[in-house]
Amino acid sequence: MKNNYFHDYSITKVISEKDYVIILTNGIPKLKIDICADNIFRIWADYTGNLIKEKSYSVENEIFEATRFQSSLEDEYCLITTNQLTLRVYKHGIRLEYYTSDNKTLISKENEIMGMGWNDDQSVFMYEDMDESEHFYGLGEDNDAYKGNLDRRGTTRDMITGQRINTGHVTADIPVTFF
Repeated sequence: MKNNYFHDYSITKVISEKDYVIILTNGIPKLKIDICADNIFRIWADYTGNLIKEKSYSVENEIFEATRFQSSLEDEYCLITTNQLTLRVYKHGIRLEYYTSDNKTLISKENEIMGMGWNDDQSVFMYEDMDESEHFYGLGEDNDAYKGNLDRRGTTRDMITGQRINTGHVTADIPVTFF
């Protein structure tokens, strides 16, 4: 199975609207960054380029109040800022970096191992290199398999809608990829 990565693409155009930014690439894939609140960006990496979202079975209301933000094209990246967050979307070799408004790194980039993409079977993936002090919480409900530990550091999470697994303790058919 072949992995396809967003870092194989470059930004060709940035469209900034009232509550989101769309990143067009030199291929079919697109990124949409919803500015949900001063402290929440929702990233949608769509390898089909359609940006057509089906109704969510897990989120009742996906309407967010408009949040003041600014977007600009810098030399190396598109910069999106709110009062609390900054997102850098690098132009060449698309990758994302997250910062607080006072420029503190939210996800470690020391080794710059980060990726998001899709496989030929249309599954999507994301991975990050984490600093020793960083942890992931969330990414599914099957907590029995982790003996009560909500920290997912060091684990691989396969989140497949309607998954049918013969092993493990999956407690939900609708994964919510929030972390």
